[in-house]
Amino acid sequence: DLDVENVQPKSSVLSELQRRVLNAETALREKENENAIMRERVQQYERRWIEYEARMRSMEEAWQKQMSSLQ
Repeated sequence: DLDVENVQPKSSVLSELQRRVLNAETALREKENENAIMRERVQQYERRWIEYEARMRSMEEAWQKQMSSLQ
C-alpha cells in the first residue's frame, strides 16, 4: 500500500506549479494597477462632471436674469 502523504511530487510538477503561481501573481498585480488607474479616471470624470453642472447652472441663471430683464 502507498502512503499518500509520503508521495513526493516530481520536481517538474512543482516547477510548473510555481511558474503558474508566479504568472497568476503577476497578472493579479497588473489587474490591480489597471483598476487603480481606472478608479482615478472615474474620479477625474466625476470632478469634471460636477464642474460642468456648476457651469450649466450658472449659465442658466444668467439666461434667466436676461430673460427677466427683457420683460
